[in-house]
Amino acid sequence: MRAIFTLLPLALLSCARPDDLSPWASENRSVSRAREAMTGMDKADVLMCAGFPTDEADVPGGTIWTFDLARARGNFNLNLPQIATGPLQGSAGAIGVNSAGSCSAQVRFEGERVTQVEFSGDNNTVRTINGVCAPIVDGCVAYAARARGSLPPSPPLDGDEGADQRR
Repeated sequence: MRAIFTLLPLALLSCARPDDLSPWASENRSVSRAREAMTGMDKADVLMCAGFPTDEADVPGGTIWTFDLARARGNFNLNLPQIATGPLQGSAGAIGVNSAGSCSAQVRFEGERVTQVEFSGDNNTVRTINGVCAPIVDGCVAYAARARGSLPPSPPLDGDEGADQRR
């Protein structure tokens, strides 16, 4: 029994994630692809694939659009039982881990074209760097692939299967 209480804190510490994951994890694939796929897009393309920005700033040489996303990824709570005997008498306490995250995607335009895409915030997941940011740019990666012809067109909406044949 004593071994369980000795090993339990060590096991829980192994679940903690450091702020800098770069030695252990790679960047989310969608986010990496977005840096290349979005470069060269015009403002209309970005509006189509990412929606309207939450903020816009004029900077020397261009404009930066910001797209924000806040997301709860789930919580983990562990309440340890009260110990009646032995050297650890009393309440063993509780442990809680809140894994909410946020991401700001910054898209820099020089003139009307994207020249840079960067990400900031509490945006790492357990497995990937900038993983929380993927929903912001997933649509743009697919949009760029469709424009290049490397992704099939979107399927028709339910109930509209014959729409292409009628045209």
